[in-house]
Amino acid sequence: MKLKISQVEQYVEQDFILSKIEIALDIFIKSINDWPRPIDNFDDYEEDIEAFIFNRTTKKNIENYLKKIDVVKNPWEGEALSQVVEVFKFFENDISLKEIIQQLKEHINS
Repeated sequence: MKLKISQVEQYVEQDFILSKIEIALDIFIKSINDWPRPIDNFDDYEEDIEAFIFNRTTKKNIENYLKKIDVVKNPWEGEALSQVVEVFKFFENDISLKEIIQQLKEHINS
């Protein structure tokens, strides 16, 4: 099951989520809103990022890509990636966005 943005916004608004998770989801949503292409769910966003950075979506890989991104050419991607990196501080080291999304799905659907 894909995790829809509208579903997450509803959970955040209704306070069904623990604060750590709520903060991470809020950062995720802001990051998705800055992404230049329309995104309907978290899985598609992770796949878009992976295709954009040409690598697995770990914090290290995203940070490395941010060091070389042309912000004149890709300002929205740079902003979105800078924000999504913040999500990692709420999860264990060496985890990918795909794994974070899976944990968020499990939490919301439990």
